Amino acid sequence: MNQQFRDAPAIQPSVAQNSPVPREQEYQVDVRNQLTSLQSVVAELRTNVLGLQTQLRITQRTAGIERLLNRFTGLHLFVRHDMNIRAEWESYFVPDARANYPFGQHHGREGMASWAFDSLWGEFKLRSLLTGNFSINVAHGGTLAVVTALCVTGWGKEDEINEHIAVNGFYKYKMVSDDTIDTVIGEDDLSDIVEKVKTIFKRRKEAKAEAPKADTAAPAVADAPTETVAPAAVEAVETAVKEEAAKVTAA
Repeated sequence: MNQQFRDAPAIQPSVAQNSPVPREQEYQVDVRNQLTSLQSVVAELRTNVLGLQTQLRITQRTAGIERLLNRFTGLHLFVRHDMNIRAEWESYFVPDARANYPFGQHHGREGMASWAFDSLWGEFKLRSLLTGNFSINVAHGGTLAVVTALCVTGWGKEDEINEHIAVNGFYKYKMVSDDTIDTVIGEDDLSDIVEKVKTIFKRRKEAKAEAPKADTAAPAVADAPTETVAPAAVEAVETAVKEEAAKVTAA
């Protein structure tokens, strides 16, 4: 019997599975895993917040640009006679703004209104501008925007309501802004209708020059060229719209 016990394998002491050392190690591993997961969640949330802030800034800029341009274009009827409105109109430009209008170019905010509204095209002293369908593309986190708008520009005589010219075209703006200034106009471009307007005024001028030769007894004919230039204006507008549509399709 003693021999039987001697041949039996010795009993090894067991280690409790809930001993303090392994449990502490498991706890530390679990904490590290949770911390890594939490850091990943925080990083994702930070990225999402930054993205939402950028989208909000762009949305606010876009809405502000549309309000500004609606006000800016609405002032065109009053700028020529009201000096206060003229000052407001100029305030929508940056100090070194550039403008490209059918009659030329201007650099600098100072004197922009006088250049745009005084002593241009002789008897056609009334000017109006209607715009709509703004295409606003904001870049650089909202600090720069390029705007294209359909527009109707009009010129008329103060004393003859039937004597006017209206031309459809495209108005282009480059808007700039940052956290320290409101959105303002950096560039103002009406060049898409420059040639159409120049052609219309050239034909009117030629018609007036030719009228006395055709009938010296009826000089009033020189003041009635509106009907003769209307088809040309319509054709020019249709051509411009087709060209702009082609550009959009190509892009």
